[in-house]
Amino acid sequence: SLTAEEYERAVKLLKVGAVIQYGLPGVPSLYYGDEVGMQGYGDPFCRGSYPWGKEDNDLLEFYKKLGSIRRENDAFASGEFIPVHANFGEFVFIRKKGDTQILIAASRWCDATTINIPPEFANAECLFGEKQNGTTLTLSPHGYSILKITK
Repeated sequence: SLTAEEYERAVKLLKVGAVIQYGLPGVPSLYYGDEVGMQGYGDPFCRGSYPWGKEDNDLLEFYKKLGSIRRENDAFASGEFIPVHANFGEFVFIRKKGDTQILIAASRWCDATTINIPPEFANAECLFGEKQNGTTLTLSPHGYSILKITK
């Protein structure tokens, strides 16, 4: 199994990946147990039984929040996908439907990073993650943000 330090890093990266996955077009797929931090090993022990009583409840609440955001915003089900910024460690895009726009930003960097976001998101509602400061968004290491505007 992972050390405590390895597990902590893995959870941070899992969250960054999940924010991106839940924001992209299509239906997100979650492998049984990932939502509670279940670990896998080498074959034939790729996946054990569900860790009843040993769930990572913080991680479970994180996934519940992502699911709620998806369900409550039609932009995820059938909205337009608009790329904003991408490089090796940062990814920013918008999902848009009608008068609603949702910006998703994620960083896999081990250091904080500052990203310029479109000016219309300067006063956006922060649905999850880190808040913007005007037209800049500073993400902590392995940080993410989901911002929403409705015109």
